[in-house]
Amino acid sequence: MDKLNENKPPIIFGNGKQTRDFIHVDDVARAFYLVLKYAKKSFDVFNLATGKSTSINELARMFLMVTNKSKLKPIHKKSIPGIVVCSSTNPKKIKKNLHFNPSINLHDGITKFVKFSTS
Repeated sequence: MDKLNENKPPIIFGNGKQTRDFIHVDDVARAFYLVLKYAKKSFDVFNLATGKSTSINELARMFLMVTNKSKLKPIHKKSIPGIVVCSSTNPKKIKKNLHFNPSINLHDGITKFVKFSTS
């Protein structure tokens, strides 16, 4: 965000095809609440995720679009040794047992973050 605020392109380490499952902090807080209520009845382990993988390149494109700086092109630098290529998980169990579904999609989460960080 700092680079974009300075009208500088984002830096991506590696080719940007690495994927992550991004979830908004508001959804995390809501899931924690549901898990704490559930924990009173029994102990269990849940994966907290959206179930949707997004590449770092796509994440950068979303930030550029939301900040109206889509003319800037990300700079790709040498990958960091040991960088995780794909990080995702299956949220099926938390959806089934706790009826949890994330309510904030990635684009809306980025929009909220940009508004917060520039206010």
